[in-house]
Amino acid sequence: MPRVPWAGNGRGTAVHTMGTHVCLETPNILIGWEDDEGGYLFIRYTHLLSAQQVRDATPAFLEAVREHHATRCLSDSRQRRLVQPDAQEAFISAVAAGAANGLRRMAVVLPQSVVTQTTLVPLVARYQAHLEAAFFGSMEEAMSWLMARVPQLAEQRLMLADHAAPPEGPIAR
Repeated sequence: MPRVPWAGNGRGTAVHTMGTHVCLETPNILIGWEDDEGGYLFIRYTHLLSAQQVRDATPAFLEAVREHHATRCLSDSRQRRLVQPDAQEAFISAVAAGAANGLRRMAVVLPQSVVTQTTLVPLVARYQAHLEAAFFGSMEEAMSWLMARVPQLAEQRLMLADHAAPPEGPIAR
């Protein structure tokens, strides 16, 4: 089982692990690339994000998707607060753009707050119009699902990096 990146240190500060490339770090959002298990994009949200903060973070998110040929993303929303309607639309736009740039799977770890879950679960359902997305109660469950197809996705990522011709048949999502 791959290690969970950026575990908290008990003081509200993220602890970066080896193999992690930080793409963006603000008080409310952390975006990074984790090289473990074939690689995946990692996003940690804290607090309430405005639509403008989501739009401001989108270029770093898309750059990380393109630079690392990311096909998988782990979204740690355990500390996330309510998602306002205008921010929901900004998240949908960012995910759609990520999918257009090669992102195929997103695992979302739900917050413990039932009230926050009521805004996040429908949002994740809307992500499914653009990529394979699912929500989970723990980081371990999310990582297990996200890594379920590692060999196939890692092979596709290598092909993209080598500019090789894609395999015959449908590409796994």
